[in-house]
Amino acid sequence: MAQATDLKASLGRWSKRLGTLPSLALPTDYPRTSELPAGPKLLRYLGSYRELTHPVPAKMIESVQTLPLPPSLTPALMHLTYEFSELFPSAPLPTPYHLLLTSFVILLFRYTPDPSMVICTSAPGTTAPLLLKLDITAEMTFFDVLRQVMEREEDAAQDVIPFSALIDHLKPEGPLYRVRFFDSTQVDADPSGSLSTDWTLFLLAEDQQGSATRSAMPKLYLRLTYNSLLFTQARVQAVLDSLIQLLKSASSHDAAHPIGSLPIRTEAQAKVVPDPSSDLDWCGYVGAITDIFQANAKAHPDRPCVVQCEQAEGQGILDGPSRGRRTFTYRQIDEASNVLAHSLLKNGLKRGEVVMVYAARSVDLVVCVMGILKAGGIFSVVDPAYPPNRQIVYLQVSTPRALLVISSAGVLSPTVSEYIKEKLDLRVHIPAIKMTENGITGSPAGAAEDILAPYQELAQYPHRRRSRPRLQRDPLLHLWLDRHPQGCQGKAFLAHPLLPLDG
Repeated sequence: MAQATDLKASLGRWSKRLGTLPSLALPTDYPRTSELPAGPKLLRYLGSYRELTHPVPAKMIESVQTLPLPPSLTPALMHLTYEFSELFPSAPLPTPYHLLLTSFVILLFRYTPDPSMVICTSAPGTTAPLLLKLDITAEMTFFDVLRQVMEREEDAAQDVIPFSALIDHLKPEGPLYRVRFFDSTQVDADPSGSLSTDWTLFLLAEDQQGSATRSAMPKLYLRLTYNSLLFTQARVQAVLDSLIQLLKSASSHDAAHPIGSLPIRTEAQAKVVPDPSSDLDWCGYVGAITDIFQANAKAHPDRPCVVQCEQAEGQGILDGPSRGRRTFTYRQIDEASNVLAHSLLKNGLKRGEVVMVYAARSVDLVVCVMGILKAGGIFSVVDPAYPPNRQIVYLQVSTPRALLVISSAGVLSPTVSEYIKEKLDLRVHIPAIKMTENGITGSPAGAAEDILAPYQELAQYPHRRRSRPRLQRDPLLHLWLDRHPQGCQGKAFLAHPLLPLDG
């Protein structure tokens, strides 16, 4: 009876501790295309099998990325520990795990950014899972977050209960958490991933056999387990690199520096990011990108413009690279984009107004971008893989007057649809655009949706590409949203539509 009473009291404290459960919506590289519905199916959940109470991804291909902590990080960890002891002299000293966990939490906040998140950790010295609900703001310092992490961990460790009991008590509509971070330097945690978990991070120590001195610190390394149907290896590696960089930035900046502006970009990442201060030759105007494209379409109407890669008949998503191909000529793209441009103008689009495209990587996106430019509009693109709250941010910033939904991108989430209905004054809404060999389909549903396309750079790009000796007359180029091989009389090869728009 006493045990039952204690469990009931602990569950009550957990309900108060967690409150309204936030949903951490990590941006994925690939859309969450299919889910297992709630029902009488069993899901392996922290070592036990439980009935599904919420939809989860139907498939998982578990992949692992490992990163040894570099020796150059040691001074940063020691400096952060010293700074914390100066700020909070009565508090226990943080461990390397606490410092890494804090960096991970800040990185998650910078990626989402959600003001509240739940992360699954383990009780110190055990494998018992703990849930830490953290409340973060951009104005907080690294040490503010570190202090909160340690306090929430200490508080949660007083109520270690079976996780199954907590699930039964809370009856959550969705997963309690999306990320986990375990300290496996002292006890071994379950190394496997989970269908309901996006990332599972482990801090591990190399076995120091033969080391007889107390001063011989074991080498630490991070292991990140992830679902490769949702995230690319490059993305995961960037997460680990940025986590280390954030620790170095926190160490090198003042203790009062807000986490919202701590640098997280590594030197390697900075090399691939376009330089906004580079010379774009604004005075060397060569004409509008739409005029250049139309001239090429008139000169070479039957030349391949877009080759779209698709799954061949009977080919599944896990059967390797797509083998199907559909080819669209310059004439087809030009005519289809003209139809779209006339539709936008007929329904009231004004020059300089923003048109939002709910996009998938497809020939339809090429037509949409070109049609918007021909109509004098400004295109803004939303990836369907973005969580709904991030899509709403794009809508808030761009304030579009027209909305184009590409058929293969799926349907808008109810949250996004509600925001559009209540907050936006759309002149044009085309809910299902699809390009066929006979033209473009999709009718306006009504004439009543930050990102300004760099037109001069678009127009200059073909000229710059032609000036490079390695570019031939019929180049094979990947299509990026702001790079048009069509201006070079070339053809764009579009990868499978399920690939990320920024990949």
